[in-house]
Amino acid sequence: MLLLSHAFTVMMDLSLAGTYDVLLVPLLVPKAILQEKWLPANLRDGLLPIPVQILADLDLAQEASTASEPLHLIFLQLGYQHNTGPGKMWMGMRMNSFSEAKLEVPFMRHPAASDAGSHVPFLFKQTILSSSRIISTAARYTPGARSLHASFKPDKSPSSFEADAQSIQYTVADWLDAKATRSGELDEAFEKRWDAVKRLAEAAWFAERSGQNIIEFHFNTSAPRIPPRTYVIDLTLNVQRFTHESRLGAQAHTQAVAAASSSSSQELNFKSIKAFRTKLDLTSDSFNVDQIVHRETTRGGEVRDASKSAPAVDLHQDL
Repeated sequence: MLLLSHAFTVMMDLSLAGTYDVLLVPLLVPKAILQEKWLPANLRDGLLPIPVQILADLDLAQEASTASEPLHLIFLQLGYQHNTGPGKMWMGMRMNSFSEAKLEVPFMRHPAASDAGSHVPFLFKQTILSSSRIISTAARYTPGARSLHASFKPDKSPSSFEADAQSIQYTVADWLDAKATRSGELDEAFEKRWDAVKRLAEAAWFAERSGQNIIEFHFNTSAPRIPPRTYVIDLTLNVQRFTHESRLGAQAHTQAVAAASSSSSQELNFKSIKAFRTKLDLTSDSFNVDQIVHRETTRGGEVRDASKSAPAVDLHQDL
């Protein structure tokens, strides 16, 4: 009976697994764009201060301290998924390979967190773009994300480029355009920055309709298919495309999206953003909000205030 129970548990394990070839891009954007356009209306006041050490490790501290307007951190994952899906490979549900780009907002308060967990940071999946209509549709229901089908060029980027490519192009039609150029960096700063980026990629995250469900991805960095390599990226983001539907009426949103591809007035342009390219196997775990809050407020066996775990800088105040 125990063997049958164990076999059933294994068969019903629908956690995600696969391999991700990806450009990982942390950057700062105006807080006003997040609050007024990109975040759902119910999350606009959920931005948390960012730990000073995180900004330093990401080499964003100087930009943060000299900005002329309030800023917040966002995280882009521009990648290609290989045989990624739920369950074990033999179950036949991990035959999907597809382009996937994600815009994420770290250091967010979860709307379902208790008062005790109001300072525990989560990562919010703002938009998931996929070349697969099946995947983009499924993700609207599980995990309940803002998930949309899009056109990617070049096909299968960055996997269509050599592991040590000197330049990588990654374009999502009408959404974003990125050109990554190889840069050399093998020192202490490299290790600190990679560790900070990895923490963002593995952060506990939620989507707009995920309720109290939380997901964490775990990347096998001990056996990388492509070790982390440093790049600098020139990037353009279409602000209007990423604008959340709750900020516009249905008709206005349709008109705005139609106009977005022909207008450059709503673009954010970035030059020489530091990023990583890597290819790693991944798995996922699922939790609920209370489990994450308990874990983060009781690390080391002692109850602690998550808001005081590390010095933080509030980039949201006028400078």
